[in-house]
Amino acid sequence: RVVMVLTDINGNVLDYDIAEQPIVPIRTKKHVKSSPPKQSEPIPTSTPLKKVTQNPNPE
Repeated sequence: RVVMVLTDINGNVLDYDIAEQPIVPIRTKKHVKSSPPKQSEPIPTSTPLKKVTQNPNPE
C-alpha cells in the first residue's frame, strides 16, 4: 500500500489517500514533462530582471 498525505506548511494533515498501486511511475512522468518547460521559462525571465534591478541600486 502507498499512503499519500497532503500536509499544510505547518504540518497539519489536509488530506490523505491510500492507494493499492504505487503512484511513483505516474508522478515521475508528470514531473519530467512539467519540469523542463517551467524551469526554462522563469530562469531567463528572472535573470534579466535581477540584472535590471541591480543596475539602478549602485547608482
